Amino acid sequence: QRKSVGSSGERLVIKTLTPVQYSRSKSGDVIEIRLPGVLQGRAQDDYRYNGPLIKNVTFEEEMRGGDRTTIIRITTDSDLGKYTVGQSTDGRDLNILLVDQGQIKARRDNLVVLDPGHGGKDTGTRGAHINEKDVNLKIALKAGELLRQKGIEVEYTRATDIYLELTKDRDEISEIANRLNPGLFVSIHANGVPGNSAAQGTETYYYAPVDNDLLFLQYEERKSLAENLQRQLVAKLKRPNRGVKQNSYWVLKNTTMPSALVEVAFLSNPEEESLLQQEYFLDLAAQAIAEGIAAYMGK
Repeated sequence: QRKSVGSSGERLVIKTLTPVQYSRSKSGDVIEIRLPGVLQGRAQDDYRYNGPLIKNVTFEEEMRGGDRTTIIRITTDSDLGKYTVGQSTDGRDLNILLVDQGQIKARRDNLVVLDPGHGGKDTGTRGAHINEKDVNLKIALKAGELLRQKGIEVEYTRATDIYLELTKDRDEISEIANRLNPGLFVSIHANGVPGNSAAQGTETYYYAPVDNDLLFLQYEERKSLAENLQRQLVAKLKRPNRGVKQNSYWVLKNTTMPSALVEVAFLSNPEEESLLQQEYFLDLAAQAIAEGIAAYMGK
């Protein structure tokens, strides 16, 4: 199934009977997607289009050592600016999104925006002894200084204890980030589960659903940013690894650049709240965030 996206983008949707694994590569003007263990089924060998970016699509079954692989080759126009590949939630729709060079927005690639979550009248999670807003700000300011030492420009959504509106009516945090137009955005939080003092560990979120063209086009960047942050946080903090996940938090849904949200540790867990009160632990969290960002940026 082929769909137009805007004035000069295109999306291919390839349906499979069951969830599939895939790999992809590009050589010249040809994108190749390999589906191991998948039969070609009713797909034709060749589809020809006169679209702005897709010239033709071919399907071929390959047999190696008794294993079948379906190979999809997409011949594109030379004006292709970017493409991404991803699956629907149930894993049975493979989406390939392509846009031309004119739809690639230039960003201030060496600029990072850090968002210390909550602030002012919005305390965030309340621990027994500290509020989340204060923890987030301390970590963000420390991480920003470390990034600047690496030659990376840094801006904050807040650098003091002020309130920024984050409601269904207005997302002031994303407004600030989008106006600054950085290469990436990271929102820093401490977790909490009311009534559950056992929950613990570190997790990182991103959001790039297949049904949102702008965010899906950043799927690989957003996922990579989240993975780099989580890897560094787990290595340095040595708390349980709760993984990298997708969630439609407003600051991930409304920012127009690659973005991630980190949950450093749980204020509702007595042990982790104690750690979040100690300067050395905040330093480790800041180092992890700065190094995760630098790794993503290739610095």
